Amino acid sequence: MYRVKVSYDSLDEHLGRKKKAREEYLVINALLPSEADKCVSLNMDGYNDFKIGTISESKSEYLKREETFENFYEVVIETTIIDETTEKEKRVKHKMIVPSDSIYDCVCHLEKETLTRFFSDAIILSVKKSAIADVFDVLEKDNNK
Repeated sequence: MYRVKVSYDSLDEHLGRKKKAREEYLVINALLPSEADKCVSLNMDGYNDFKIGTISESKSEYLKREETFENFYEVVIETTIIDETTEKEKRVKHKMIVPSDSIYDCVCHLEKETLTRFFSDAIILSVKKSAIADVFDVLEKDNNK
């Protein structure tokens, strides 16, 4: 999974002139940066003079949801595990990207669906709105033109 930063020319509606817009996209199921580049390029086909900037591997897990949401939130949760070698409790942080309409919806979804199923002792440490504009999946048919 990769984060891809893109810049392109857009029209400023208030000033009536061109300006540089910058957006970040998350590409899931990409094994290589070149796959992420190709996927974003195919999805940015209608934009004028777009340029792919940095492509970096995401250290977060993407929590896919069936519905479509406008925003994405970066969530950090903490779980406690038992270290097999030392037999002591160890705290582990997990980073997730969660599509949601609001922080409230994001937290409710995590508590109801994810935390009860996978991390019974998980604590939500932080939730913040992400700069991610959209998520593309290299495995979807529309991205493999």
